[in-house]
Amino acid sequence: MLSVSCVSRCCATQPIYGFLSPSRGHSSTSALASPSFRRVQTPSGPMHVLNDVEIDLETLPSRVVPERGAGVGWAAHWLAIEGVQPAIPQNPVRPSAGMRPGAFAAPAPAQSAGAEQGSATGKSASVKPLIKHVLSRELQLYFERIVSSLLAAPLPPAPDTAAASTSADAQSAPTNSAREAALAALRGDAGLAQLLPYLVQWVGEQTTAHLTDAQALSVVLRAAEALLHNSTLVIEPYLHQLLPSLLSVLLSSTLPASPLLRTHAAALLRHIVVQHSSSYPSLRPRLLRTLRAALQARSTPAGQSAATKTGAVLGVRGLGKEAIKKVLVQQDTMEALGQWCSEKEEEAGEVQRVVLEALSDLAPSYSSRRRPANGTASSALSARVGDFWAEQLMRADAATAREALLALLADETEEARHVESTHEHLETEGQRGERPQEQEADGDDTEMALL
Repeated sequence: MLSVSCVSRCCATQPIYGFLSPSRGHSSTSALASPSFRRVQTPSGPMHVLNDVEIDLETLPSRVVPERGAGVGWAAHWLAIEGVQPAIPQNPVRPSAGMRPGAFAAPAPAQSAGAEQGSATGKSASVKPLIKHVLSRELQLYFERIVSSLLAAPLPPAPDTAAASTSADAQSAPTNSAREAALAALRGDAGLAQLLPYLVQWVGEQTTAHLTDAQALSVVLRAAEALLHNSTLVIEPYLHQLLPSLLSVLLSSTLPASPLLRTHAAALLRHIVVQHSSSYPSLRPRLLRTLRAALQARSTPAGQSAATKTGAVLGVRGLGKEAIKKVLVQQDTMEALGQWCSEKEEEAGEVQRVVLEALSDLAPSYSSRRRPANGTASSALSARVGDFWAEQLMRADAATAREALLALLADETEEARHVESTHEHLETEGQRGERPQEQEADGDDTEMALL
């Protein structure tokens, strides 16, 4: 029976009380853990009961009572954040084994200039380890299926080509149901949280690889648009990776003349600014500085490109009327553009067209303003935008842009006069307030002299 009791303890089961052997004089773990029994004589016969420890009731009240426990409480913690379980004590510890075969890994951070200099001089430089992100096999297959379906042949025609074609050609254009299904998944699937960094990285890689292919870029822009319109994804941490791709499409000099494709990129920039400028207040000013630099640049090859100038104007126009006022309708910007158009007369036609269209967007806001005479208008325009654009705006086909710009100038002049009159009024009120104080001080001096 002793062996049965030992086996019961090894299996963490309840031992069989009443049939345990005595310790036989040796101290062991099994002997200490075994209960002891004592024989008690009763009227009905002898009985064996557990040899309980006797408690002295006199010393019991003086014993130290253990403190009361804290009881049951509730606490909240993150089980998962965007599909990734955080490493906190409340969550189970993940195994530290290597990655499974075929798992994705985030790209290694670029080596900084300080690290390169340290390696060149022989000094040790700290390099951040590779951050590994484990994806399930199902997510890997899902990602591969989506990206392969997006750029699968036949590619859709470029937006400018499709706009120039007839309705019959547009109906006969090849369509790809797999591509449309992939775009629909990017637009509405709620399970893309773990794939989002890889999809944003794919957009950047494909933009760089197809800067001369308008058809592929149109698909890439549609994929970026689908990600931006997916309300279940948190896209804000990846805007710094997505914005360079959109600006590349907008300002690239290697991309063929594609106004509609660049307009699509400008519309996506506008969507990002409208949706996320409250979280990133510096987003809009930084974009405007980039576009202003592209409009005023002339020393670089990109600054000499008509495609870059056109894309910058479309980007400013896409950001709204305030952006047009702050960037485009400025003397330094318009003079730089006018000088470039004078030097590049053969390529300046598209730039002039988009500039006049951007100025025409200001017309609804200033439709009720009075317009000056033609002679005064020409001089006012020359003083603001330069002689080149004043000549362009005085043409008959630029009447809408001319009227809008003249109304804007009249509004600024009226506002300046109002500010000046307000300042003069405040100064006059201040002088009137000082005179009674001086008279009161003179009266006090007279009263003191009489006393």
